[in-house]
Amino acid sequence: LVTPIWKDRPAMACHKAYLYDIKYHGIETKEKIDMIREYMKVNNCDAHVITALDDIAWIFNIRGKDIESTPVVLAYALITMDNAYLYLQDDAYDEEIKNFLRDQGVIIKDYYDIFDDAYDLDGTVLLDLANINYELINKRVNDILNTKVSLNNISNKNLDYIMIEFYTLIAMACLYGGI
Repeated sequence: LVTPIWKDRPAMACHKAYLYDIKYHGIETKEKIDMIREYMKVNNCDAHVITALDDIAWIFNIRGKDIESTPVVLAYALITMDNAYLYLQDDAYDEEIKNFLRDQGVIIKDYYDIFDDAYDLDGTVLLDLANINYELINKRVNDILNTKVSLNNISNKNLDYIMIEFYTLIAMACLYGGI
């Protein structure tokens, strides 16, 4: 969205992530993922999209230097009842991290694959509206609205109103913790 305007935008940070020793966190990644899946099950959720970098660092027991003075790596995560995915830039991990996460039942995917994977989700998705990335929901919302437009012959003026109403709901959820 800002790329056409911001011509000299610096590249996204990408430093090597590192494993956070179990002696400091005490709970293995697999156990944390199992706890999340239990929460998903109790709340009838099929998937959990995670965008908060501190949550990702805690769940996957990794740290990084992508944000100054904050030990996080730029990443997304997706946990379903069957799989756990961590979306990282190619240069952010090495074989040690890859092997560790594989042993914990985590599949590493390309950082940008989250957008298609989130779009393709079916069922109920658990996400934190206070931390959701606009781009993650925009494509899906536009498809839903465009389907309604074709089914109900909604005018462009009405479509604009629906979009404003939707984004207002998202903003309210971000500010007040729920709709």
